[in-house]
Amino acid sequence: FMTAQTLFVAFAPVYARETGIPIEQLALLYPLYGTGLAIAQLTTSRLVDRMGRSTAIVVAIGLAVAGLVLAAAPTGLIGYAVGAVIFAVANAIAGPALSAATIERAPPARLGAAMATFSVGYQLAAGGGGAIWGAIVAVAGYPWPFAAAIAFQLLAGWIGWRSLRRSRHVGLRSRLLAAREGESP
Repeated sequence: FMTAQTLFVAFAPVYARETGIPIEQLALLYPLYGTGLAIAQLTTSRLVDRMGRSTAIVVAIGLAVAGLVLAAAPTGLIGYAVGAVIFAVANAIAGPALSAATIERAPPARLGAAMATFSVGYQLAAGGGGAIWGAIVAVAGYPWPFAAAIAFQLLAGWIGWRSLRRSRHVGLRSRLLAAREGESP
């Protein structure tokens, strides 16, 4: 999921240069993205619990794809900025849903290791995404990084949905075993 964030945060100057947008106009993009992310995190926090993890991830992927499609369309900075804000909302939903799913499914004795792996995955995705987008921009230009990011989003959504659907019983079993052994679930 996080590979696409790099397209909006780190690659905005490259996008501007490649599409003829004056670089100084990006001064509005970062506050829009950050404000959108902060507001979305505050307003969608309970949504993840109401929807359930797998539904929240599917919704986040759908929003992320919509944001990437809009950013890829030849609409200039307006479409790119609106796409970035939509992606920020998706990020605000996906982060808590994926974190909660990781916590719920980790064996109690391995929770720290599970969260460390989860956190490293975010960083590797952001860094790896940057390398992938840079190569695609160098070879094919825009809008191809967005097309690849959409494919990654769909793949991430499918993996997340399958993993949550299939491993639902594992988390419950771990909590029941922990409760039986006197540990706090």
